[in-house]
Amino acid sequence: DIRLLALQGIMRSDPATAIPVVEKTLAGNSSIRVKERALFVLSQSREARAREVITGVAKGSSNPDLKVAAIRYLGRASGADVAQTLEEIYRGSTDTDVKRAVLQALSTARASDRLGTIARNEKDANLRRAAVRYLGSSNTAEAADALRAMYAADSAAESRRAEIGAVSSDRKG
Repeated sequence: DIRLLALQGIMRSDPATAIPVVEKTLAGNSSIRVKERALFVLSQSREARAREVITGVAKGSSNPDLKVAAIRYLGRASGADVAQTLEEIYRGSTDTDVKRAVLQALSTARASDRLGTIARNEKDANLRRAAVRYLGSSNTAEAADALRAMYAADSAAESRRAEIGAVSSDRKG
């Protein structure tokens, strides 16, 4: 813990020195708790390399808890590249927990377009409902339009109920 506090201090003053040390921590034999804290330290940096490291963990970690933590930190970043990366992770995963974390991260990143795409194309009813809920909670005109279009195109009663519920929770819709 003291080492991570020191890294956090170094990250603020000299990210070029701290990022490689955090990378070694993530690649080493540290506990998952320490690795999650290391991800947190990286998430506090605006350095492109820090985001690359977090993205690498989100795409490739063999530990699902670490992968989900990295996905959540990515969702807090902004930019079209982050939304695209999150959608790629979603499409490449078969793990429901990872997919749910991506949906939450896309919602946090306010990536209504990506959530809409997933909601329209997802075959798993539970994941689709989750995507629709996150889309409804985003409170954007784009999300409301996507939900209305999905409602018009969908004939399944259960899906339509979820879409109505999401539209009604959208304060701008």
